[in-house]
Amino acid sequence: AQTIKADYQIPVIYLTAYSDHERIERARVTDPYGYLVKPFDERELKTTVAMALSKSVNDRAIREGRRWAHAILNAIEDGIITIDQGARIRDMNPKSEELLASSFANSKNKLITDVLIFDEAALQAELNQTIHFMLQLKKSGEQRFSGRLKLPTEKEMQIELNLSRIYYDENNIVGVVLAFRDITLQQQAQRKLETYNHELEQKVDERTADLLLATKQAEAANVAKSQFLANISHELITPLNPALGFAQILMLDRSASETQKNYASEIYQSCNVLLLKIKDLVALSRLESGGIKTNLEVISPLALIDSTLNIFQPKALEKSLLLAAEYDAESIPE
Repeated sequence: AQTIKADYQIPVIYLTAYSDHERIERARVTDPYGYLVKPFDERELKTTVAMALSKSVNDRAIREGRRWAHAILNAIEDGIITIDQGARIRDMNPKSEELLASSFANSKNKLITDVLIFDEAALQAELNQTIHFMLQLKKSGEQRFSGRLKLPTEKEMQIELNLSRIYYDENNIVGVVLAFRDITLQQQAQRKLETYNHELEQKVDERTADLLLATKQAEAANVAKSQFLANISHELITPLNPALGFAQILMLDRSASETQKNYASEIYQSCNVLLLKIKDLVALSRLESGGIKTNLEVISPLALIDSTLNIFQPKALEKSLLLAAEYDAESIPE
């Protein structure tokens, strides 16, 4: 009967004339779906068969559910351990055996605190207390831990552990399930990332310091350049003024020949151009160093045009040039 049930999942009902204790005990071991003692009536037989078939369907559903659960646990990449109300190991999946380097056969019925041991004593004590309280319904919800495990091998492993109750009903529990995963590589990557960020911050600080130093050096060089231009411009302008003066005297001298006046005019123009270049250079240097400040104010575009014409008109007349401005006065604001 036991072979029939195990191999073919066919429900077995004993129909016998014996009801002694020994025979009943032998039948009980095979977990039958019924035990009828002769004589019996038809209604009793039908009732027993119907109940056996119903129980067989339920058992088949339970076996199928267990197969699904077993397949899921084997496929999960997290270690899964279940413990009973005495905190003893009831089941563990292959991944937990791999992570803990211990088979289920060696770990079964052991206290979970003798198998899952943290390297830090304070963390281990907290885990022990949490499991105790969860089994007594004194802690609510899911509990989380993270720390380094002590393993039979010399390998170090940092894990993340979650604990959750297994409820029989709302007020009673049958145990606790522990799910954990190896986060050693993740922690190593995190430490490398933190080291890299720290080194990057140091490099940024060094580059910033170098940039500040270069900026200060550039500012110092700019100040030196401005001082040099101010000094050299004075040295250049001083001899130019007498040259301009003597050239003007020769140009106005009636006793000078026309050739001499032309030479004097060329000297005057060349010196004047050089003087303007030096003044522009000095003005540019002062502008770069902040020596020249701009003042914004409202002006009339028409007045600016007229004043510009007045400034350059004499020069244009000297060269027989016509200097004029064409514009639509109505389209230009005052």
